[in-house]
Amino acid sequence: MSDSIIYPSIDLFLYDLKEGLGQNANQIDQNRRQFWQKVYGDLDEKSFEETYTKLSPTQTLDSGIISLLETRYRYFPDPFDGYYEPLELNDTYALQVDYSGKLDANNQSNDQPQPLHDKPFFHLKQELIQRLSQQTGIRGDSTRDSRY
Repeated sequence: MSDSIIYPSIDLFLYDLKEGLGQNANQIDQNRRQFWQKVYGDLDEKSFEETYTKLSPTQTLDSGIISLLETRYRYFPDPFDGYYEPLELNDTYALQVDYSGKLDANNQSNDQPQPLHDKPFFHLKQELIQRLSQQTGIRGDSTRDSRY
């Protein structure tokens, strides 16, 4: 019997600098814009600008942990099963992205065992990176999948 899994899931943690020492207002805004592009990269340019304008910037460097969305999560549109959770951790933007293979691209239940040699986590991570508009974190990223 080969190793297999049902409903693989993957979590991606990305970290971006909010305010660097000596950065001016334009550089800080660019940091902020790049971070939000990960969360709202699926919007067209006009919709992104409207959404970006509504997002209130936090001003304090020592603000602790702040959830950056009123609803805490931004869920992926159907049929994708996942969400974004953007946070601010002092001088760092943090983004957790959770994604599972519970549903396939046709919104059908993907409840058949998948052999691990078919690399289901590799495929999930590729889809996840696609959802992030091919962007990664500036301060590093970490991936955890449901095998652990």
